[in-house]
Amino acid sequence: MESNFKFKAFFLILVLILLTYSNSFRNQFVWDDDFLIVHNPYIRSLSSISKILSKELFFSIPVWRSYYRPLQTLSYALDYAIFRLNPFGFHLTNVLLHFLNALLVLKLLNLVTKDNFVALCGAILFSLHPAQVEAVTYISGRADLLLGVFFLSSLILYIIHYNYPLPKRSHLYLTSLLLFLLSLLSRELALILPFILIAFDFFNKKIR
Repeated sequence: MESNFKFKAFFLILVLILLTYSNSFRNQFVWDDDFLIVHNPYIRSLSSISKILSKELFFSIPVWRSYYRPLQTLSYALDYAIFRLNPFGFHLTNVLLHFLNALLVLKLLNLVTKDNFVALCGAILFSLHPAQVEAVTYISGRADLLLGVFFLSSLILYIIHYNYPLPKRSHLYLTSLLLFLLSLLSRELALILPFILIAFDFFNKKIR
């Protein structure tokens, strides 16, 4: 992407997201936020990382199924280190993660379509689509945002690695694999990524 287009696209997406989600900055902690943040002792210190990695998401209450999403809890610990229990900071992080995901969608669509306008339209649609509201405005919905960051980054690097010779190609592939593992630690839905990569390889060979 040309630098001039990139700057304008980034600025436009940021403004649209802030206009859409700025009202969430006034929201308080609700529902699962109480268990995951307000009364979670492990987010109070970054020295609790080993405990975070060994605990289920809802470790303090009996639930009918368990979730292992340590990066979600770790992100709350980072927020707490900066903002304490000020919900504004946690909402700000969600909005910034959504902005980062929108930029990743922009990059992905640009790689696939080779068309700046199509990529920008797709990124704007992603940014403003109502399906994103819960993940962005509900602090406990952050798993989806973290999944998006690592999932999309992994997919983008996997696509890019084809254009590089060894050994850089191998480095990009390994980084893509690492990002996939991080996406798994964010949300279980990341398990579909290998199937997407297999499909990409299949159609990429067909095109070539």
